[in-house]
Amino acid sequence: MILDEIAANRKIQLRREMDGSPFWKVKKAAERADAPKNFKAALQKRGLSVIAEVKKASPSKGLICRDFHPGE
Repeated sequence: MILDEIAANRKIQLRREMDGSPFWKVKKAAERADAPKNFKAALQKRGLSVIAEVKKASPSKGLICRDFHPGE
């Protein structure tokens, strides 16, 4: 399955990235990272909400839109 392949490749990439950084450096970066958004609270808010993803290309389908301008 394509998602298994993507996950396996990401694990390999993360191992390579971690090999080049001491643990303390990785820990500091994690501590500086923004807190995760509260997804449940966002869904429970009143009013119109939109969850969307805009992609020029997909790992499984390739190029989706050649003339891609997401800011428009």
